[in-house]
Amino acid sequence: RRDISQAVQDKMRELFDNKVEGEFDSLKVFSSDEDKISRGTAFIMAANHVLQKIHLFEEEILPCVPPHYDAMDMFIHAFEDQMLPRIDELMQDPSLLRVSDLLDLVSWIEFHKMSYDMLKLSAKKKHVLDSLDSKKTELLIEYKDRIKKQVATWFDNIKKQPLEIVKSSNNALITSNPEDMFNIIHAQLDVAREKLPPDHIKEVAFAMLQVLQEVQR
Repeated sequence: RRDISQAVQDKMRELFDNKVEGEFDSLKVFSSDEDKISRGTAFIMAANHVLQKIHLFEEEILPCVPPHYDAMDMFIHAFEDQMLPRIDELMQDPSLLRVSDLLDLVSWIEFHKMSYDMLKLSAKKKHVLDSLDSKKTELLIEYKDRIKKQVATWFDNIKKQPLEIVKSSNNALITSNPEDMFNIIHAQLDVAREKLPPDHIKEVAFAMLQVLQEVQR
C-alpha cells in the first residue's frame, strides 16, 4: 500500500507546480509585440506574484505542515523550475529587449536576492543567485552599449543643429550645445538612479562620459 505521507507530498508538489506555471502562463499571453506589456514585464509580474505567494505560504501555512515534508523547498523548486528557463529564454538575445526591460530585469534580480535573504535561502541557493548575477552582468553590458549609442545619436543631432552663439554679460561668446549635452547625461542618470543599484550608477555615468569625450575630439 502506498505511503500516505508520500502521497500527500507528491500532491503538494503537483499543486505548487500548477500554481507557479499558471502564474507565468497567465501573463505570457499578454507579452506579444502588439500588447501593452513587454515579455520582460510579464516575466517580472509573474515572478513577483509567485514570490509574494511563497512569503505568504511561509507565514500562514508552513507552520501547519509537517517539517519533514520540506514544503518550502518544494515551493522554491517549483518556482525555480519555471523561473530559470524563462529568464534564460529572455536572455537568449538581450538586444531584442526594450531598454526599460533591461533596467527592470536588473532591478528584479536585486529584488529576488533580497527575497531569498528574507527567506534565509541565500546560502542554500548560491548557485541560483550566481547564475542570476551573471545574467545581471549581461543585461548591464547591453544597457550601457545601448545607452552609449543613443546618447551618441542625440549628441550628433545637437552638433548638426545651427550653432547659435550669444554674448554673455561679460562679453564672452557662448553656445547652449554643451548645456544641452549635459542635460541629456543628467536625464539618463536620473533614469538609471531610479532603476539600478547605486554601485552601478557610476558605470553608466562613465559610459556616457566616454561618448562625450569622443564627441569632443
